Amino acid sequence: MLPGQRRRGVGGALLAHAFARYAAKGRASAGLGVDLTNPTAPISLYRSVGLREVRIIDVYELTVPAAG
Repeated sequence: MLPGQRRRGVGGALLAHAFARYAAKGRASAGLGVDLTNPTAPISLYRSVGLREVRIIDVYELTVPAAG
């Protein structure tokens, strides 16, 4: 999202809508995998909608060159 469009409640509204859909399907919880290096610092958004950290994991990846 563009910097001038942040902090207007759109992210919170989208998450609230998603959580309501989960609840409507009978689900008791929802999880969100996030990139902690995100430069927009979304942690305050996540906390504002009631999310809490339950675990932090490391993910390893390798870029495999295309066969040529």
